[in-house]
Amino acid sequence: MLPEVSFRKYAQKQGVTFVFYDQFVDLCAQKGIAPTAAALKMGFSKATPTKWKNFKAVPRGDTLHRVAAYFGVTEGELLSDDPIQLNSAKREKDGNLQLRENLRDSYAFRILYDTTDGATEADMLEAAAIIARRKEERSKK
Repeated sequence: MLPEVSFRKYAQKQGVTFVFYDQFVDLCAQKGIAPTAAALKMGFSKATPTKWKNFKAVPRGDTLHRVAAYFGVTEGELLSDDPIQLNSAKREKDGNLQLRENLRDSYAFRILYDTTDGATEADMLEAAAIIARRKEERSKK
């Protein structure tokens, strides 16, 4: 097995690193948000997308997971050169299933889990209502 550093250098020589940035920009366009604004919403600096582009950087670990969770796609899709369509019925169904499967390990779930520690049932129901309203608002767009 090749060490990670050697693999990354090989991948960069093969142009693989452009795939992530291209997917990121395309997903931002589909979502109607600038790459820097998306980065800020995910908790990154506004310079992060520029770093991904100029230095051919590919995020790993939690960073990659946060980007995937933000767009509702898998990490594998972000690194694939296959086009990703956010607004398709199949994607919605598959995405919901994937989200549920990955929920235990997601950054967002950890935050939700930590903030609900000690919450009352009424608090949880109120949070669920907020999420339901936002989901409905998104579906109207």
